Amino acid sequence: MFHPNMTTIQDNLSYIETELQTLVAHCRTQISEPLYAPMAYAFEGGGKRVRPLLVLMVADMYGKDRADFIKAALALEIYHNFTLLHDDVMDHSEMRRNRPSVPAQFGIAQAILTGDAMLSLAYKLTQEYPLALQPAIMGVFNRMSQDIMVGQQMDMDFETRSDVTLAEYERMIRKKTAVLLSAALEIGAYIADTGMRDRSYLIRAGINAGMAFQLRDDYLDVYGDEATFGKPIGGDIAENKQTWLLIKAQEIARERGEWEQLKAALAIPKEQREEKYRAVRAFYDAYGIPELIRKEIQEQSDWALDLLSRMSNSYPEASQRLVDLIQKMAMRDL
Repeated sequence: MFHPNMTTIQDNLSYIETELQTLVAHCRTQISEPLYAPMAYAFEGGGKRVRPLLVLMVADMYGKDRADFIKAALALEIYHNFTLLHDDVMDHSEMRRNRPSVPAQFGIAQAILTGDAMLSLAYKLTQEYPLALQPAIMGVFNRMSQDIMVGQQMDMDFETRSDVTLAEYERMIRKKTAVLLSAALEIGAYIADTGMRDRSYLIRAGINAGMAFQLRDDYLDVYGDEATFGKPIGGDIAENKQTWLLIKAQEIARERGEWEQLKAALAIPKEQREEKYRAVRAFYDAYGIPELIRKEIQEQSDWALDLLSRMSNSYPEASQRLVDLIQKMAMRDL
């Protein structure tokens, strides 16, 4: 018999993977091979499955049957992969998860169309819930989708600016990244019928966890290990991408009268990737940027954990697993 206190994170991940691959295989009977092949390829590449895992962990926390949550969980994972696919198109990314990206493998036009098909499938899954639940689930999904598109546009707008503030950047990652994790917990809360109080805590904890998750990603792009990060280190520096680290470094450089020197390092052509990486990283190291961003990551994680500690669910072991997961997310130890 299913019991939430006996369900491990690995149990849920295995369940998600089995259901996801079954769903993708079923798509082969519904769409043409040129559309199916890149979709299957995208999901064969693996992934941490954090977003669907969060949905199922809410089920565990309230003693619910995870089978009632799996379609929403898969919808969010498919939507997440749709955003990654379109990100790779916009960023001209050649690699994703240590292998060629979908655009690199199948071409840009096919990647765009496949992304559209994945988006359609995600929405279809959300419509398979009882009518009483659909307005809540679809409302979260639509708001999340709009926020992500706004966040992506903000990210693109930042590409031509050198005056982006940390407040602006944090608003952007809240919309582009954090809302998807928050939506996973919120949709799980609606299906579990947690009540408004606990749902509010889950929504806010998801935002803080998502912020920590993205800030850690910024950190790892400069200070991580390529084998575990899944893509070449220093990509953000090569592209002059506005990240928490760069924005903070620009702020400190201006305060110290060293902006021209940092600007010269940023002006090194991206083709001279290693030289540029070393030059810009030297400023980060001199300004103590690694310590500053790690402190910010810890604060966001602590806020998320504080919110979860206030909840009233009756399955403490399942709750502790969510706490452990959020701590791992903040460290990207997944």
